[in-house]
Amino acid sequence: MDKELSAELVWSLRALAQDAAAQRSLYPSFVVVTDELVSDFEEAYSFNNADFRARNSDLETLDRHIESKSGILEFWDDDALQHSEFWAEIRRQAREALRSRDLSVFAPHPSPATYATEDEVWVAGRPLREKQGDSVSAVISKLRNLFR
Repeated sequence: MDKELSAELVWSLRALAQDAAAQRSLYPSFVVVTDELVSDFEEAYSFNNADFRARNSDLETLDRHIESKSGILEFWDDDALQHSEFWAEIRRQAREALRSRDLSVFAPHPSPATYATEDEVWVAGRPLREKQGDSVSAVISKLRNLFR
């Protein structure tokens, strides 16, 4: 088992280890939290090669557990996040993976990602405040230009 994990993977495990209320607080209210939690984990975990996966069977088990319900809608809504045994098991496995590496199980900072809708833009866990009368559309346009 590797004690050293990428910052993104540690963030994701810490997010997965939290209760539903804490998990909701990590993302903007307009996203599907279950999807974001799993996407963040999958993105961070997928950067690792087969050797890493073989050395970290606990993370592979967590990944397989998540994949076992992929596409089954009843496991990917807010009610499931709050009440299902599936999500309770994800939390348990994530906490154990962190503890076995002597890593913090405390809630991480909100997602550092940028999220945008027609009406809202969130950057690093906070709504982006409009400056000098910029509309949300103008802010989104500016963000798009940053990534061209």
